[in-house]
Amino acid sequence: MPWSAEKILNGLAVGVMVVLLGACAPRGAVSYVDPQDAANSTKREIFWATSRDIDPQTNRVTAGRAPGLNFGRQTIAIPPAHEIGAVEWPGRQTPDPDKHFVTTSRSDFKDARSFSSAFNTALKPRSIRGQSVVVFVHGFNVNFPEGLYRLAQMAHDLDMQEQPVLFSWASGGTPLGYVYDRDSAAIARDRLVEFLRVLSDSNAREIVLVAHSMGSYLMMETLRQLAITGDKKLLGQIDGVFLLAPDIDVTLFRAQTAAIGTLPQPFVIYTSSKDQALGLSARITGQSARLGSLQDLSLIEDLPVSIIDGSNLEDGDSLRHGTAFTSPTMLNLVTSLPVVGEFIQEDRNDLLELLPGQFTRLQRATGIVLRPN
Repeated sequence: MPWSAEKILNGLAVGVMVVLLGACAPRGAVSYVDPQDAANSTKREIFWATSRDIDPQTNRVTAGRAPGLNFGRQTIAIPPAHEIGAVEWPGRQTPDPDKHFVTTSRSDFKDARSFSSAFNTALKPRSIRGQSVVVFVHGFNVNFPEGLYRLAQMAHDLDMQEQPVLFSWASGGTPLGYVYDRDSAAIARDRLVEFLRVLSDSNAREIVLVAHSMGSYLMMETLRQLAITGDKKLLGQIDGVFLLAPDIDVTLFRAQTAAIGTLPQPFVIYTSSKDQALGLSARITGQSARLGSLQDLSLIEDLPVSIIDGSNLEDGDSLRHGTAFTSPTMLNLVTSLPVVGEFIQEDRNDLLELLPGQFTRLQRATGIVLRPN
């Protein structure tokens, strides 16, 4: 069938968006410096597990899919000149710890047992809250350093007391790799289940799950798998789920929640109708919206979820896809999300005292449209 003018225009629009998505050059890369050179920086220790391959010659974490999990720990130095919401990459400049995110140390673990030993040792001297963990799963078109440094940025900007942990799946790190990334996310389901069980068997008190974009699809599939296999111990340790700009079909999300059954609480979804990346994803899939750009709360009103609509926020990244962790306004609000979850569960009416915006409740779902910053 010949292409219509509309299809041609849509194809051109998609092409323009792909160019925009790939315009962030050069890509993120780990820069190592001597710890003494980063004496003025703030340090964040990130434990990680990945379903990516590690190049045996360079020890670099690649975009290849590993047959199992690789484990490690890195200390990230955040520069004193850091601006909230940003990751200051050296780019083509010489890495400067006073200006850029850098790495001061890395330890690799040969297996889950050695990872758990180091992880438990790190948790032991921490406060009760610090003995909980926040697991971050990155999204589409993200390489390993970008996910690693992004989590360090969030942990720093949110003054996170919990131990930050990264799960990095084998995204190709290219805007043209949507199908590769989608397949990699599906392949990583067993690996994320395996890693969460490692954390469940550690000395961690609770596990908070945070996922962005396509990583939200991986997170939901993992929760579904845990529910189907009856892993009540692990599901009982989950102390909240936060899906940021989730790249998920709404009907698929409903099917996933039906299989999971009782959703962990709080269960928060960050959305924006101005998310250009999700607009492209919706167009590719022939839909009007993805879960992360959903505006019609009635489509999920029977689910015990909370929707934070950041369409009105004007700061953050230019594509509005990472606003939840690049917007200084949103970062300040995210800090209070666990408290918001408690208010929602208690059916309190003074939620607007915590979040500036329009509050709506439909059956079991809660919606908050944030006011412009």
